[in-house]
Amino acid sequence: MHLNEEFIVKAVPGISFEYQPVPHFATFQVDSRKISSGEIFIALKGAKVDGHDFVAQAVAHGAAGLMIEKSAVQCLKAIDAAVLKKLCVMLVPNSHDALLALATAWRTQFSIPVVCITGSFGKTSV
Repeated sequence: MHLNEEFIVKAVPGISFEYQPVPHFATFQVDSRKISSGEIFIALKGAKVDGHDFVAQAVAHGAAGLMIEKSAVQCLKAIDAAVLKKLCVMLVPNSHDALLALATAWRTQFSIPVVCITGSFGKTSV
């Protein structure tokens, strides 16, 4: 069970790939400030900030790939062409929906229960 290109294609409708294949042991990050070398940055549009504005920063911090919306492909112009050709670039209709689809597909592989601790007192002091 690997999070490889075949798995991603099955999980995320409308995805297309550019340049390099998905790294063998792909991990994902949505915060460009916390990207680690080899991770794939998912550019999410928020209410105040658009992750597509930070793709160059993510690459500078070592991202091996990007998941961006097809409508925001112009954000790739901020990355040097030689560097861009070394990346795995995933183009999706909506990055938020793609992240949800990917997470859902991954989670459905496991039959173990999910445990959730709720409340407003004591969770951080354990």
